[in-house]
Amino acid sequence: MKIAALTMVYRDHWFLSRWLDHYGRHFGQEHLYIVSHGDERPIRRMCKKANVIGIQRETQGDFDVLRWKFLNDIMRLLQKSYDCVVVGDVDELIVPLPAHGTDLVAQIAQRGPYPVSFVTGVELIEQAKDAALDDTKPLLSQRRAGIWNWRYTKAAVVYDAVRIGRGAHFAWRTPYRNAENLILLHLKFANSAIFDKVVESRAEIRQIGSDGKSRTPRGNGWTPDAMVTVQQKMETLPAVEFHEGLAQFRAGTTPEVADRKQTYPARFFLNAKFELPHTFSDLL
Repeated sequence: MKIAALTMVYRDHWFLSRWLDHYGRHFGQEHLYIVSHGDERPIRRMCKKANVIGIQRETQGDFDVLRWKFLNDIMRLLQKSYDCVVVGDVDELIVPLPAHGTDLVAQIAQRGPYPVSFVTGVELIEQAKDAALDDTKPLLSQRRAGIWNWRYTKAAVVYDAVRIGRGAHFAWRTPYRNAENLILLHLKFANSAIFDKVVESRAEIRQIGSDGKSRTPRGNGWTPDAMVTVQQKMETLPAVEFHEGLAQFRAGTTPEVADRKQTYPARFFLNAKFELPHTFSDLL
């Protein structure tokens, strides 16, 4: 199976380096497509073996909606040459569940009858007791604790020409499956040092555009107190064994596919924390 990976990025260089390493290892960097919002020189240097689509910085209104229209257009072009496109934000990475095998391409190839697969999402979180990340070592050997978050169960693996909604949180008028052999790791809270840098760099995004409309992306949670809040939450939550929690979470988020305008996983809250098994350690 020939697979492309697609994302859009602005300044998030640490997340991009992880994204490039992970998907480049599985798909080949020549099959990675990065929309550079602002066409930064550092991103061009980082992505020499990949494909960079540079666009000007947009300062008008809610760019989040516009960018997903743009990503859908690019995805439709890629689908003429690829069997599948993995699409999402640069701080989200899909890995196979080790119980099903560790070859990401082989697991994505098990597509089933649906045009798109949603992938169960979890938040990886740096705890207050954790040492600083060492980028020379596998990330999942250093960060395995986290929480379940239905908002990150996303339409991330697209096989056919369907339209994906803003943030990949939903698909338009299409049935889908919740992939049983994949999981989506949201890395936003996995590195506190990087989190602080991103908060600082995004101060300008929280400003008001020249048209008088907010430029803050919908659902933007890059605020100074967000890391502290989620770390404090981790201290109070009960622990659940990962596979047990995964079964509960999937049962709660798996939708009844209906004839409706938007299709997305059901909202389900599992108020517990987990630790990924050691079998994940070398996946990322």
